[in-house]
Parts: sequence; C-alpha cells; structure tokens
Amino acid sequence: MRSPPIDLTYLQWLQQQSDDWLAARGLERHALHERQFLPRVILGEYYRDRFLYLVERARDVGFVISVCESCEVTDIAVQSTGIAIHTDSAADPVIVDLVAIATGHLWPEEERASRQYFPSPWTGLMEARIAPCRVGILGTSLSAIDAAVAVVARHGVFHTEDDKTTHFSLHPGSEALEITLMSRHGVLPEADFYCPIPWEPLEIATPAASKRPLRRVATLC
Repeated sequence: MRSPPIDLTYLQWLQQQSDDWLAARGLERHALHERQFLPRVILGEYYRDRFLYLVERARDVGFVISVCESCEVTDIAVQSTGIAIHTDSAADPVIVDLVAIATGHLWPEEERASRQYFPSPWTGLMEARIAPCRVGILGTSLSAIDAAVAVVARHGVFHTEDDKTTHFSLHPGSEALEITLMSRHGVLPEADFYCPIPWEPLEIATPAASKRPLRRVATLC
C-alpha cells in the first residue's frame, strides 16, 4: 500500500504559517531550516493539517469519510448486517463492512503488569525500582534509549566536564548493573543535537582541511 502524497514538506508548511503563528510558538521565520529541532507539539500540528488535507482530497473524489475526534470506541461486534462500532459519543452504533483496529500503544492492566517485563518505558518502568542486575532491552530505537536512561538514572549520575565530554558514575552498590540493547539490524536512531547560535567555528572539517590533498583513499566494495 502506497501512502498518498501530502504535497508539503514540514519546512514548507512552517514557511506558510503567519508571523503571529510562528511567534506564538517561539519561532522566527528567518531561522527556519530543514535540520531544525522543534517541539513535537508543532510536528503534531503539521501531521493534523496534512491529515485533514488528505481527508478533503479523498472527499473531492467521492469518498465518504467521517472523522470522530476525542471519541472512545467501547465495543466492536460482528452482526449479520455488518460490523457494529459502538462509541461513547453516539447512542446507535456505526455499521461498516470492514474494521481496521489501530490501537497504538497497549498498556497492560495494572494488576497484570509484571515488575520484570515492561512493554515500553511508559508502562511503569520510569517509576520502577530496578535492582542492579542484567537488563535486556528489545530494540535500539529512541524508546529503547529512553528505557536504558530510565534504568541507569536510578543507579548513577551523568557528569559533563569542562571539555564538554560526558561521563557516567555508578552509585556504590550498583556495580552489578549491566544493560544490553538487542537489535536485529543494530541501527541506532539519529541523535538529537544542539547547535549554539552563532555557530562555533569548525575544528576538523575546516575550509583549509577540505582543500588539502588526501594521503590515502580507501575503496569499500
């Protein structure tokens, strides 16, 4: 299944917003660029705008679409006339031929949640008291890194030195802590970054360094 084109990139959409809209979110038009790190709530506004745009495009070509926001589905029942979707916003169910259930995150019931297995960092791991032991984390995504940080934060402290290097010091008694992130492909997410303004001068990839001839060229096949 191919996703329909949304016709505007994130940056193009931002550039179309008014100065008042940008100012209300702490943004300046001249500072917008494609590598900019912005709050996720703004990204959410972009997704919502593009979603509503696609809905209108679909309606223009004859599709009948209803969008119910802040609507909780209370039951789904298969009937002889179709599939009934019951919600908390209507007395009568909606009858359809096919249902696609996109539940997003599924949180386990509190009484069934295990203190040894957490489906995500937000299913109790942030508040859990994890003993210094061997911890396995499935995946190497940003959520996996959140999970690792949630565990180590209970057992040590990160220090930033004057040369901007970062070190981690374990608390006494936490020496047995071991964390392994397990991934099928071993791909790490792109790290969020901070660039001071004005930009600091380059130290390695300087204009002078780029003009020097290469001493050795490696060919990877």
